[in-house]
Amino acid sequence: MRGGALTALLLIAAACDQRAAAAPPKVAVRVAGLTAQPVRGTVHTVRMLLDDEGYRFEPSYLSVTAGDGVRFQMVSGVPHNVTFDEHFIAKGARAQLAANLGALGARDLAAPVVTAVDSGYVVSTSGLPVGEYLFYCAPHRSLSMHGVLTIR
Repeated sequence: MRGGALTALLLIAAACDQRAAAAPPKVAVRVAGLTAQPVRGTVHTVRMLLDDEGYRFEPSYLSVTAGDGVRFQMVSGVPHNVTFDEHFIAKGARAQLAANLGALGARDLAAPVVTAVDSGYVVSTSGLPVGEYLFYCAPHRSLSMHGVLTIR
């Protein structure tokens, strides 16, 4: 009886985590004194998946205009997340990128892990300097699941 109740509670908590990861922030999030910036342009989709080509982001190279958003959407091969490599992001971008990701419930430069098909989140590029941003899936980094976001 106890095990069944605990299992049910864990399943409910996991479902709530998924809805929270996909939901837009209800309040402004501040990280390192900066407020998360909303998407002010087009939202582009990057699919996170596992198929006959392996674990990957599709597209793995994306160029956007500053202010656009990038929807990282789970397709297959759970779990996935998006983590930006602090050594390979535009100079001066770290604090604002951390603030924008913080609105998603991220820890530093790592967005939450998603485990449900069709779940995901939108990362805002508002307030970020132009340049290249290397990102990867933390659970599948060793399997070369990475990409590059170029903000122009």
